[in-house]
Amino acid sequence: MYLRRRSLFLVNLLTIFFLYSSLYAQFGNPFLLEGGKRNFTAWQSKSPKETAIAVANRTISQSPFAYKLAMEKTGEKLDAGRTLDLGRTFGLGKEAVAIAISEITTQVDTSIKLTISHNDQLIIWLDGKEVYQYLKTDNKNTLVQADLDLDLKRGNHRLILKSCTKGQNWIISLQPTDWAPNIGFGISKIPGVDRSVSDYSNWLICGPFALETSGMMATYGPEKEFKIGSVWEGMSGPVAWTIPKTNPLVNLTTSNPLWGTYYTYSVQSASLAWTMSALGTVTDKLDFTNYSARYYKNMADAIPLVDYQQNSLHQVQSVHQETDGSQTPNPILVSVISARSETERKKELVRLLDDRLKYLKQISTPSNKDIPESGKNTIRADEMFLSIPFLVEACKASKDEKEKVDLLNRVAEHLLSIYRLSYNASQNLYMDAANPGRKSTFPFVSRSNGMAIFATSLLLQQLPKSHSKYKELLKIFTVHATQLATSQNNKTGHWHLILTDTSSLVETSGTGFITASLAKGINEGWLPRAKFEKSINLGWNAIASQISPEGDVFGVGLSIQPSEDARQYKKLRTVRNAPWGITAVLQAAMEIEKLKAKK
Repeated sequence: MYLRRRSLFLVNLLTIFFLYSSLYAQFGNPFLLEGGKRNFTAWQSKSPKETAIAVANRTISQSPFAYKLAMEKTGEKLDAGRTLDLGRTFGLGKEAVAIAISEITTQVDTSIKLTISHNDQLIIWLDGKEVYQYLKTDNKNTLVQADLDLDLKRGNHRLILKSCTKGQNWIISLQPTDWAPNIGFGISKIPGVDRSVSDYSNWLICGPFALETSGMMATYGPEKEFKIGSVWEGMSGPVAWTIPKTNPLVNLTTSNPLWGTYYTYSVQSASLAWTMSALGTVTDKLDFTNYSARYYKNMADAIPLVDYQQNSLHQVQSVHQETDGSQTPNPILVSVISARSETERKKELVRLLDDRLKYLKQISTPSNKDIPESGKNTIRADEMFLSIPFLVEACKASKDEKEKVDLLNRVAEHLLSIYRLSYNASQNLYMDAANPGRKSTFPFVSRSNGMAIFATSLLLQQLPKSHSKYKELLKIFTVHATQLATSQNNKTGHWHLILTDTSSLVETSGTGFITASLAKGINEGWLPRAKFEKSINLGWNAIASQISPEGDVFGVGLSIQPSEDARQYKKLRTVRNAPWGITAVLQAAMEIEKLKAKK
């Protein structure tokens, strides 16, 4: 027994060693979640400009803008929905029937609503009980949609589909009406299915079978008994249980498991590319400008790839999946869109703006009974930075004065909508989030407040002083800035993750965005230098202490799901080189360099 335990210990030790080596090869530090405090001194005596150049060069070195072809695991969550394309596996052109099996798993008793989309005839059973039947038929290849309400007890639930095609499209989609991240969906718990199979498919399928005289009412072989290893006579020969045709997918060559890459399409990486472009202008460094240009081109070129992987291969989680603008728009979208014709540019900008305004209208009027539950979700204060730069860049890109005024009005209302929901006037701070329709008690988080005040400063820079909302927004900015300066840790110069709790960790991205905003406030004449310069200098020293000699940015808090329980935030760990941390550092460096030049 002793020898067996010792052997297991050695095996585990070797496993850890190889995992360590693999992570080290990709990311340098395999322990991506930092432990302890960092206090570097390499950049304390250097200028913010020199520091920013080192950080930006480090970022470029980790951005190959390259793809790889790889088999992707499907994941066993229902989350955003699942699509089964039987036509890709069995072919089209003839009438045929096929059977598909999967399992829905829940950890608690729950109810879910699924939207079903399909062509031609379909019958669905759940745990042996028929829950859906559509037997109408026509030659128009009509797409049928219906809602299916399922009451699920804790455990596994067998889902069986019998589908018929008339020879045209043969696709079935299951889409939760609300996000369902905790609902399992897959085949790993079906007896006889190995993990090497269930990793790459959520379905078992069998067919195609020739359509019998009684059509869908006939009982086809796999319906009689589920048994791995059974073989039936299919339409063109023997058939057995298998999985749908799977294709390798295009993905990025490098990816940090905690936050992705700098060259995927996301709000965070796009904001970083936007910031790198500004840094290129400030430093006259062509490498930084070229980095942004490569990012723009990479994203624009990726649109056909995303369309293929999402719409032909039905991989919703495709690389660069946000290029359709369905997620929060960001400033890079303007550059991508601006490369199109003037007519297309205006059309696309208006579409994206309307989407954002529709979203804001929903969250601003929670009593509206017509708003779906998905439109009443928690709104985060950092929404301001995730979308305001996009809207501001859209204004700057417009050559039509009437259009520009209209866009500015929309941006101002967008910002004020989030302000009304998330700002606590008694504390003069933004809560991390808010629930429309009820009083919220979310903590006051430094990054959310830093992103909010930075977004406000971007809008104020574009807004004419004669604008009807200018004075209101300027007051919001100055009052917020004053409170943030008061909330700073005067010993370290950092802002704590929870601004009202000095026992919470100090965090680099929040410190960076706040420092950048205070410096911008002085540069633009909104804040008095004598009152805020000390706070800015302390803030920059704190930021510099988190930057390694190689230009790595440490102490960046991971993203966290909003919670009214402050203890959840105190569990947050920090990482290095997350894109939102680098963006904050570069923005702070640029504003402080501008401030120093004014002396």
